[in-house]
Amino acid sequence: MSEPSRFPTPPAGAGAPNLWRYYSAVLGFGVILFLLVIPVAQGGQGGGSLLGSISDADNGAVDGMLVILRSETYLRVTRTGEGGRFEFLDLDPGKYTLEATGTGYQDTHEANVHVRRGRSTTLRMKVAAASRVRIVPEASQRILPFTGATEVTGRP
Repeated sequence: MSEPSRFPTPPAGAGAPNLWRYYSAVLGFGVILFLLVIPVAQGGQGGGSLLGSISDADNGAVDGMLVILRSETYLRVTRTGEGGRFEFLDLDPGKYTLEATGTGYQDTHEANVHVRRGRSTTLRMKVAAASRVRIVPEASQRILPFTGATEVTGRP
């Protein structure tokens, strides 16, 4: 009984020229597969990440804040989740500006946030409560509900 071959067996009836073509095709397919797998494997390690949290003056987590990450050529947006946490994954290395905005809080930003290739940058932001102005209408004025929209108009 003969020992099994470690190489794929060419189709039956293949002569020397066909055998060369068969092994060349198998080798070519392996090289192409290898070249396709390398960028995918490097992609997970190439980008950096930014992980962070947002809390108020009493160190309470602030959920639902809109978090904006931007650079000169880049913009990504997310919201804080449970515990005031947010994350931006697979970022190009470089400097970013991070902005946080939310109802009841002053807008906050952090400039020059550095993201490095293959590393996680951690950032903790504090937000202050927004100062509120209370308007008391006269009895003859009708009170309209606030819809969250702001309109700025000039003189007619």
